[in-house]
Amino acid sequence: MIRKFCLLLPLALSAASCSDKTVEACGDTIKRTLKAPATYKLVSAKGIGPKPYSYLEIEYDADNSFGAPLRAKGNCLISSPGHAI
Repeated sequence: MIRKFCLLLPLALSAASCSDKTVEACGDTIKRTLKAPATYKLVSAKGIGPKPYSYLEIEYDADNSFGAPLRAKGNCLISSPGHAI
């Protein structure tokens, strides 16, 4: 399952980069959509697009409504360094 988070972005995309702070912000965005956000565990993160990265693809593990662990992916657009939408 891939979750996509899309919003219109300012022109700050050109200044975006894939930093630990940006990955954390993207993870926080994904956690807000989960049934059990406390079970979120980051598996991998990679920037996609021309450098500086225009969005992140995050693979993570989290429990579903029934408590079963699942692996999923989420995409976050980067609006500026350290900020993901």
